[in-house]
Amino acid sequence: PMTKRKIKQVISQYGDATRRAIKAGFDGVEISAAQRLLIQTFFSKFSNEREDEYGPQSLENRSRFGLEVFKEVQRVIEEEKAGPEFILGFRGTPEEARGDQIGYTVEEFNYFVDEIMKLADIDYYATASWGKNIYAQKIRAGKYQGEYMNKIVHDHFKGRLPIMATGGINSPEKALEALKYSDFVGASTPFVTEPEFAVKIAEGRENEIDMGISEEKIDDLKIPDRAFADIVYMMDLGGSLSEETRDRIRRLDQESD
Repeated sequence: PMTKRKIKQVISQYGDATRRAIKAGFDGVEISAAQRLLIQTFFSKFSNEREDEYGPQSLENRSRFGLEVFKEVQRVIEEEKAGPEFILGFRGTPEEARGDQIGYTVEEFNYFVDEIMKLADIDYYATASWGKNIYAQKIRAGKYQGEYMNKIVHDHFKGRLPIMATGGINSPEKALEALKYSDFVGASTPFVTEPEFAVKIAEGRENEIDMGISEEKIDDLKIPDRAFADIVYMMDLGGSLSEETRDRIRRLDQESD
């Protein structure tokens, strides 16, 4: 387990990173408690085996590290006078499940986000997790079992916090479907092979969207050779690009070695 001294140091580093982003002129920062990253490992009963006030003995204890991070980030934003136009985003996995076991429920995570909102002026909450078509994932345990994850989250925060749906949104049809239980959508993989994905949708040119990859497109896309391996790994997890396209990128990775 991390020492308490190390915990305080890491919390301070979240603030330092925020300060650098502000000074560098970025529009905002996003703090993640999703996909087994550090804040989530404190909140999860799967990974948290501590025996102190940051341990799994209570919901308050499991929330403590994440809340202290957001308190520090908010303090830096105010200290740097970044202003309301500086975006503070939040990314979280609303429910953690491994088979029949639950690391935490959606009700517990909603509580966690409610507590964050008391300490920090977060501008949105992006739901995220592992797997395919996460935007359509359903709750696996508790009183909301079988209901759409984003519906439960969106209903809980409606009128208080904008919800972003993410995960597997790689077509106009999926974007519209995701908007049923969210305020806006986030996508990443489509932009690897189709940088004008959003532009073509906005301009009504959906039929021109090309999620494939070819020799002709490689130079235009400007993907660094060393990025191929990481890109393919993440794409395989989410399946947002076709297997044919992923195999083509995999071959490019091998050719660059």
